[in-house]
Amino acid sequence: MQTLIPAAHHGWSAVWYEAAARAFRRFVRQLRQPENKSRAQLQSDLFLSRLADLRVSLDLMDSMITQAAARVDSLRHSNADVASCENITLHISLNNVKIAVSRLAFEVVDRLVELCGLAQGYMKNTALDVEQSVS
Repeated sequence: MQTLIPAAHHGWSAVWYEAAARAFRRFVRQLRQPENKSRAQLQSDLFLSRLADLRVSLDLMDSMITQAAARVDSLRHSNADVASCENITLHISLNNVKIAVSRLAFEVVDRLVELCGLAQGYMKNTALDVEQSVS
């Protein structure tokens, strides 16, 4: 590629995704702790459905990032001409991945705060520290 824009878009997407994925993993890890007082939530179909929706969003982000990287790598490895690499459709597509992933990542973290409660979600001295993911 002749420009850093695709790499920058992909980099930002990966950062947003990883911030949300780490928050999700911390939340699930805490749910699995035997001493966790909120384990009763695991009996709620609504809670589990919301948790599954967050996982779907994370999987969607991962898929979008992977597909965008494959598209850029394909162009790079095929020694595509500059015009192919600077195609406006490609740039719009990569930018859309960045925008979609950032929106989905924020939504995942915001919904995690709803699931774990404001006290756990925004307190900096908790194991979750979800607040850190959106600041």
